[in-house]
Amino acid sequence: MKIVMRIGCPRCPLICGISLCGISLYREGAISNQLDLGIRFLDLRIAHKIKDPDEVFYFAHGVYSLLTVKEALTEVVRWLDQHIKEVVIIALSNFEGMNLDQHKDLIQFLIATFNKKICPKSVTPSLQECWNHSYQVILSYDDESSTGYVELWPQCPYWWANKSDPNLVISYLEDQKNEGRPGQFFAAGLNLTEDARYVLCHPCQSLQSMTRRSYSLLMKWVKQQRPGSGQACLNIICADFVGIFGSEFTQLVIGLNQIEA
Repeated sequence: MKIVMRIGCPRCPLICGISLCGISLYREGAISNQLDLGIRFLDLRIAHKIKDPDEVFYFAHGVYSLLTVKEALTEVVRWLDQHIKEVVIIALSNFEGMNLDQHKDLIQFLIATFNKKICPKSVTPSLQECWNHSYQVILSYDDESSTGYVELWPQCPYWWANKSDPNLVISYLEDQKNEGRPGQFFAAGLNLTEDARYVLCHPCQSLQSMTRRSYSLLMKWVKQQRPGSGQACLNIICADFVGIFGSEFTQLVIGLNQIEA
């Protein structure tokens, strides 16, 4: 994927992203497959199971993943080792059931694992700057325990409508655009949410089937978006289950970078 100009400023082009709850995060190779498709933003919701060892963490979105956080991120490092010109933004948040010592353990794992690939928050990272210093990952850590770590960027704002109706998701995102964009990189989520009313009315349907039905409408909205520094321009677009549509979503977003805002 081409990331031109600057990743961390309002002139950043569009980047494809996923929330890890929205892919098959329950088998080895799942993340590598998404990166191969062109995904360059990973939204990770972290959790610790009460009865598990303190240093073991999972991804959680209603249910826990079988793949641990450390296993998954080690897979990301292996992928980056094989793609030295690529840059990935990883946003970690939620941290369900974690205490300060566990945060410290996870943070030390992140720093040790990604090591010199980490772009420090003091840098305004153009693609050329990342190449010059071999930076390949930007780590956003949404917890006050990250204070004092130059390797960890602050929270990446995520526009999440929390709606099951795709029309309401689009309306929410348009409202957010009208209110003005954040000063740093941010994500616009196309994610649908199964609320209690939807589940009761559609007991035999899943989040994946709901996403499939809404895909055409959501992609029509994506085609209308533009990268750039304007108030209505986006930075990162995230979606669930992008793999079931092949590379269509990622190629669409990447292609938008060739269009003038």
